[in-house]
Amino acid sequence: GGDRVQGLKQVEKASAEGTLFPAVAKMMLVDIYSQYEGRGTEAAKLAEQLHQQYPTNDELTFSLAGIIGGPLIEDRARAAEVYAGLIERRRSDKTTEGAKSYYNAVLALAQLKRDEWRVEDAIATLTPIIDSKVTTPDWVMPQYLLRRASYRTTLNDPAAEDDAKRVANDPQMAGSKAAAENLIKQIAERRTSGEATTMAALIPGNRLT
Repeated sequence: GGDRVQGLKQVEKASAEGTLFPAVAKMMLVDIYSQYEGRGTEAAKLAEQLHQQYPTNDELTFSLAGIIGGPLIEDRARAAEVYAGLIERRRSDKTTEGAKSYYNAVLALAQLKRDEWRVEDAIATLTPIIDSKVTTPDWVMPQYLLRRASYRTTLNDPAAEDDAKRVANDPQMAGSKAAAENLIKQIAERRTSGEATTMAALIPGNRLT
């Protein structure tokens, strides 16, 4: 309605004129354009500007990568560059916030590859961190193992559920036990129905790069 249009114009004016907190206004516009208006090009342009202005702000980095790698733009190569930059910057950061950003960026990069049907590459992105047996943050191992199990399921890997079983059987990952057991059940159902075989057969023809 009119109130929404007027509100958007006010935010756009604050962003353009820079009278008060222009960066905050730009952040608001990025969310509005990308989530409610479907204006991906404009959202990406503003997100790029904010990323250049605040290159060490992880929230802005994730926002930019999510927009340009998502359905509005689908420039996954550029999104991968953005995630890779964050990963490199946070690689040796042992702070709570730094580690959170680092491991989430690796997950996001793996998902980008999965979205391009580069499933083996997605798995290879996760495996070094799984092999390092990360203990802090404590969510990393269960999340990475379950994600890898899901990717391996896409390939119809006979051992796809091994990662999920590892989570389900480890008392240190008890918080993810239900999710792991649910995934094990889903894998079995997909095998029984033939869906796993069908999905794996689609990968070569759909792989984007």
